Amino acid sequence: MNIIIGLKFFVLNIIFLILAAHIERSKIFDIIVAKIIKIRYSLNFIITFFFLFSPLFLFPVFIDIARKIYNKSNKNEIIYSYLLISILIGSILSPIGNQRNLFIMSYISSYYPEGFKMLEFFLKNTFFIWLFALLLLNIISFFTKYKFEGNIETERFRYKELLFFIVSLILVIPFGMGKLNFAGFSFLILFFMFAFTSFETLKITKWIYLIPSFIVIPLSIIPSNFPLNIGGHLKILSSSFLASGIITSNFSSVLFSSPELSNMANIIKGVSAGSLIPFIGSFEIIYIKFFKKERINPFVFIIFSVICFLIGLIIK
Repeated sequence: MNIIIGLKFFVLNIIFLILAAHIERSKIFDIIVAKIIKIRYSLNFIITFFFLFSPLFLFPVFIDIARKIYNKSNKNEIIYSYLLISILIGSILSPIGNQRNLFIMSYISSYYPEGFKMLEFFLKNTFFIWLFALLLLNIISFFTKYKFEGNIETERFRYKELLFFIVSLILVIPFGMGKLNFAGFSFLILFFMFAFTSFETLKITKWIYLIPSFIVIPLSIIPSNFPLNIGGHLKILSSSFLASGIITSNFSSVLFSSPELSNMANIIKGVSAGSLIPFIGSFEIIYIKFFKKERINPFVFIIFSVICFLIGLIIK
């Protein structure tokens, strides 16, 4: 590896955290969820909603919304766990869905800079995990007893923030499809942000999620032939999965990265399942557990992490 990959990952985190802040400030998702929560089978609709939109690096926004729902459910740990799992697994579908995928995308694009179909690569390796988790969570939620008291408070809709986010996606899509390189993408979108991002938006940006990025930069100097990433399908998948429960999936994705696409496919599956390991599987869970000091149900997370691991093992 080299430090350029770590710096690329750092820049991408800044870009997508600011984009997430734009959508948060628009309040569009708060308004939508506030309407969904009033209807029958609202939990199923919210879980599906999170799955569908989490691939757009919206976990900072959705985690805050999930915390609001958690408070409206009398702090029901089971419901909260379902919502967080839907955000974490929902995000695995695209190269920009979460920080683990962002690093893997940064790594692959450094070895395959021209025309690599990044979105297709991630879809191929995560779709069945994503789909099975979506169906299973919906089935379980259908039979789960819950009650939401009151409604989520909303503010006025800011359409300009939503418009900015949508226009930015026009640049993200060709980047994710390998038709726009990192330098061109970064220059265009940072210029766009400099022109239209307000100080108020920067104030609500979740800069705390940059912590893994600062640690990844020195980690990215470690040689790419890290011994644990050498081996077959089972070894790579299980190693990256188990390591996620020790050093978090954020750093597991860094240490196990490999120029071999077959290895990287297994690493994607391993860290995706490993991100659910309580209480340190991902920085998102660390944020909930240790920064916000909120409780989750570890048993639910363990069950889903093992199921996602087994699906990744079966689907080659």
